[in-house]
Amino acid sequence: MGSSSSKITTKENEDNAKAIAVAAGIGLVAYCAYKLFGGSGSSNKRKKMKAPGRDYSIFRDDFEHDPASYFRDLRKIDVSNIDGLSGLKA
Repeated sequence: MGSSSSKITTKENEDNAKAIAVAAGIGLVAYCAYKLFGGSGSSNKRKKMKAPGRDYSIFRDDFEHDPASYFRDLRKIDVSNIDGLSGLKA
């Protein structure tokens, strides 16, 4: 009835196990490389926050390092971009 041809031999089992082990090893190496070299495309892991008084984001650690400087600079007016006022200093 051909039972010997339909059964997998010990040699085939070993070959299959080796193939699975190689595939798992390649997958593990690929995953580690992905994590190590910043797979998400963002190598920057700094946290951001909404800038107080503005409609954009800033890095939280920069703000926490010197919040007084942020607010001091926030109050400055850049008159160089206003027509007719380019000679004035803030």
